[in-house]
Amino acid sequence: FLLLYGVGKFWAFFSHSQKLGRWGILEKFTITPTHHLLHHSCNEDHLNKNFGETFIIWDILFGTFKKTNQSLRYGILEPVKHVDFSDVMFHEFKSMREDIRQAKHWKEVLKIIFGEPGSHLQQKISSPVHQNSFISNPIQ
Repeated sequence: FLLLYGVGKFWAFFSHSQKLGRWGILEKFTITPTHHLLHHSCNEDHLNKNFGETFIIWDILFGTFKKTNQSLRYGILEPVKHVDFSDVMFHEFKSMREDIRQAKHWKEVLKIIFGEPGSHLQQKISSPVHQNSFISNPIQ
């Protein structure tokens, strides 16, 4: 188990690189930088896509796989108060707690907990607002 876990983490390390270019035939069945960088994009049509860490089969099965050749914009949709580490790490959980408190019906609570992030509040995903986002051209 530890060996497989280590191999997976090693693979994930390289999937975050923009310097490795395209990986040819490996892109048909594994997560590559081309696929995974889209996961970190805040382009609206890229939200909740390419979650896999090693193989793309899971994203294909769950309908979350997406290819792109367009420029990617990185960042987050809501500004985070960067006061300390815990604020950054637990921002989304605090946001979910607040959304649950404001929910008017138990079905909305279930959608917040088990639905796609932001699906209950479409205005939140209409335009990224984080000032520290940047734009990158896709890997060539």
